[in-house]
Amino acid sequence: MISTTMRMMGIIIIRMIITTTLIIIIMISTIMMTITTKITRIHKTTILITIMAIRLMVITMIIVMVIIMIIVMEIIITTMNILKIITMMIISLMITVITMMIITIMITIMIIIIMITVIITMITVLITMMVITMTTVLTMMTTTTTTVLIT
Repeated sequence: MISTTMRMMGIIIIRMIITTTLIIIIMISTIMMTITTKITRIHKTTILITIMAIRLMVITMIIVMVIIMIIVMEIIITTMNILKIITMMIISLMITVITMMIITIMITIMIIIIMITVIITMITVLITMMVITMTTVLTMMTTTTTTVLIT
């Protein structure tokens, strides 16, 4: 049997590795976000929002998977029961599948919301353009009538 100190050391090492990987992932995502913000301008804000949302979802998914991995590894280290390990693996797989489903649903909702906002902005722009054209036409009409009246 493995001694308790060895188990503790193993758990600590696994946790250290996981935390470092998480930090690296977060750093990479922030760097990517800064790059995208530098490249994109005002008209590409919607795309940026979607990218940010997807990135956040991915990060959360990774964190959840890491937590599941920690639990599984700790169980494997503490109890060397094959049945328990198998059940935990099945549970973790189920959890990952559920999280993936939730994440995809969230992403689709975000995309739908962004599409709606884009449509609304387009409509407002069109309305403003129509108003501007109408006012210009009206002013032109009034000026022509006044000139005619004056003459």
